[in-house]
Amino acid sequence: MSVKEYEGEFTPAATHDEPEPAAHAYTYEEWKVEIFKLYPGSESRDRYTQNNLEKLIADFLSKGTPSRASFSQYHREFQKIVKWLADNSKMERSSEKEKFQRGIPLTLW
Repeated sequence: MSVKEYEGEFTPAATHDEPEPAAHAYTYEEWKVEIFKLYPGSESRDRYTQNNLEKLIADFLSKGTPSRASFSQYHREFQKIVKWLADNSKMERSSEKEKFQRGIPLTLW
């Protein structure tokens, strides 16, 4: 923002150059719709399914003994999917531990 001096007073130039406010102010829902238009696919309600979680578990289990990095990646992905499923009433959080443990190879027990 630049500053202009008028008779000894400093005034931000933006106050003189601001456009008139829009005649129609958006409601939150209207604003959200406009934002989602900018990001196609982001409005999808079926971002994750139980199949996504089962595939993650099976893929991780099939890799054998994991490294620390791959185990951390599994944990992050698992938590992301489980949180989304629980937040969208697609899964009970009570089954989270059992599902997580199913992905851990027996060699680590």
